[in-house]
Amino acid sequence: MQEHAHWCAQVEERVRAEVRALRIDPMHDGTQVLSIIERIGADVVIGSCDSHDEQPSVASDVASVVTAVHHSICGFGPLQPFFDDDSSEEIWINEPGRVFVARKGLSELTPIVMTATHVRDLVERMLRWSGRRLDLTIDGLEVVALTASSTTVTAVLQAPIRTAFWPIEALIMVESSGRLDYIGEGRG
Repeated sequence: MQEHAHWCAQVEERVRAEVRALRIDPMHDGTQVLSIIERIGADVVIGSCDSHDEQPSVASDVASVVTAVHHSICGFGPLQPFFDDDSSEEIWINEPGRVFVARKGLSELTPIVMTATHVRDLVERMLRWSGRRLDLTIDGLEVVALTASSTTVTAVLQAPIRTAFWPIEALIMVESSGRLDYIGEGRG
C-alpha cells in the first residue's frame, strides 16, 4: 500500500508539472491529461518493478495508479468513485476521518480520511466547475457543479468557512432521472 501511495505521489507530481508546462486545463482537457497520466504512470510503475514481477500484477498496479491520479487531477479525488456510482445519493464530510455516503437510502461511513487541505481543494474544484468563487465573508456556501457524467452535484458548506475544517455535504442528482423523490427512500 505504501508503494502504491508513493507511485501515485510521483506520478501526480510529474503529471501536474507537465500539465502546467503545456498549459492544459484538466477540467476541460481530461482526455489529454489521461493520456499523460497513463504514459507517466506506466513509466513510474514499470520502472520501479523487478523484471521477475508478474505482468498481470504490474498491469493492475499501473491501472490502479492511473485511476487514483486521474481522480485526483481531473475529478473529486478519493470521492470520485462515489460520484461515479449511480447508487450514491449523498456524500458528506463531518470531519477528516468521517466521510459518509448514502446509497439507496442507507448511509455508511467510508474508510476515506481527508485532510482540511483535501476538503478545501475539493471545494475549490467544485467552485471552479460552477464558475463561482469562494467568499470568505459569509458563513456558508452552496455550490452547483457539473461532473463529466452529467450528474448535478449540489455541495453545501455546513459551517463557517473560516474554521480550520469545512464540513460539506454533496447531494448527487442524476439529471436523466427527472425526479428527486427517490432520495432517501431507496431506488428499489
